[in-house]
Amino acid sequence: MSVRPIGTDDEALERAALRDRHLDRARTRGAVEDAERRHRAEKDAAAGEHGIHDVT
Repeated sequence: MSVRPIGTDDEALERAALRDRHLDRARTRGAVEDAERRHRAEKDAAAGEHGIHDVT
């Protein structure tokens, strides 16, 4: 059985660069803030269903 490497350092760096560019575009378009607001709203709704109140 041969062993196949998972990825080279160059491949990992390229994936990281692509991910960073994707996140930068998302921030520019307001997608990150939208996702944070949506996450907070879902968290607040779930807490309300269970009678839990966030003190932050």
